[in-house]
Amino acid sequence: MNNPVRFVGNSEGQCFEIDLSAFLEPEPLFAYVDDVGSRIKPFFGLAIAGRILIDDQPPFMWLEGSRDCVLLKTSTQGRQENYVSFLLLSVGEFCFEIYHVSPTGSAELLYKNDCCFK
Repeated sequence: MNNPVRFVGNSEGQCFEIDLSAFLEPEPLFAYVDDVGSRIKPFFGLAIAGRILIDDQPPFMWLEGSRDCVLLKTSTQGRQENYVSFLLLSVGEFCFEIYHVSPTGSAELLYKNDCCFK
């Protein structure tokens, strides 16, 4: 399967789009974490649904151990259009990860990277 996460722009910050055709649930859940505060802004088809702790992840740059993530819920509108998008609001140099959260609560890493945005 191709990666469903795609970088789509960086005029106000890093913007990512997720292709929902890769997920079977009617309203997939996603989780986002970075090492500098995990600030995001949903753009299309997503709403912040709280936080989720994803346990026992391997180290990635400045992220170690369990991840305290922002939980993102797909809206009906996002599912109808078959994509969702969000903007990273963190600044400076940071690393981040994006997960798919299954209905059972298990998490699958979809995307990880580091960036510098000032």
